[in-house]
Amino acid sequence: MNYLGVGVGVSPGNALVYHGTNLKVIDRRVRVAELVLRCVICGLNVLVAILVGTNTQVKEIFSIQKKAIFIDMKAIVFLVVANGVATVYSLVQRV
Repeated sequence: MNYLGVGVGVSPGNALVYHGTNLKVIDRRVRVAELVLRCVICGLNVLVAILVGTNTQVKEIFSIQKKAIFIDMKAIVFLVVANGVATVYSLVQRV
């Protein structure tokens, strides 16, 4: 059954293909852009780890002060570690 109409079809031979001579230049630019993005991600992940690691909160309940740090929540510790592992994998994958 033809859903595209009578006589209308798509042939694999009609795909647009770039046959330019600057493929190496374009490939190099893509690789550099990927590397820059991976380094930006790494820098942002280091910044997040520093901010999470140095952040504290103090809550006062009935004149008792409780100081909370990121180690008190195991989920945040897991997320920081998982984010670091993903960053390292992203950088190693490029090499």
